[in-house]
Amino acid sequence: DGVHLYSHDHDLVDQTEVRNFHTIVEDDARVTYDAMVRAGCRIGENSVVGARSVVQGDVPDHHVVVGSPARSVRVKPGWEDVAEELEDGRLPDSQDEREIGYELPEDLDRFDEFGRDLRPPN
Repeated sequence: DGVHLYSHDHDLVDQTEVRNFHTIVEDDARVTYDAMVRAGCRIGENSVVGARSVVQGDVPDHHVVVGSPARSVRVKPGWEDVAEELEDGRLPDSQDEREIGYELPEDLDRFDEFGRDLRPPN
């Protein structure tokens, strides 16, 4: 239903600089209509990502998250005793732990179709 699960991210300044990540969706998790999950996030077991939510951190097991950015709004009924507690519904960020490293040859020609100067002014 138009869900976007990303496995890579572009540098904020240089879009040709790409980092790859393990993005994880655990068993019995649901990512619903038009939601977006940022690269390197984990969607926990038996959790739900609400429609059009933007997940920028790890969704704990059994949690329901909604919004942009997504926050936990509740734990699924019956799972309260085993679910992790979150402060203010904020999702923890473990993206850096899931980065997939790679090396490019030093003699690789970098191609920038726009011929941009990426240096800040002054």
